[in-house]
Amino acid sequence: MLESVPAAVETAIYLYFLVVAAIGLSLHWRLWRVSRAGGTAAEGEPPHAEAERTVD
Repeated sequence: MLESVPAAVETAIYLYFLVVAAIGLSLHWRLWRVSRAGGTAAEGEPPHAEAERTVD
């Protein structure tokens, strides 16, 4: 069985995981917000209008 690690090391590991998760969530939220704002839509088109066009 594995030996236990000191409490300070365990705390540092959990804090590292929390920081990485916070950074990932922050990036995900920012990218989601930009995509919902329609940053790539052409002028005069509502966001995501290209997805609603029909192909003839």
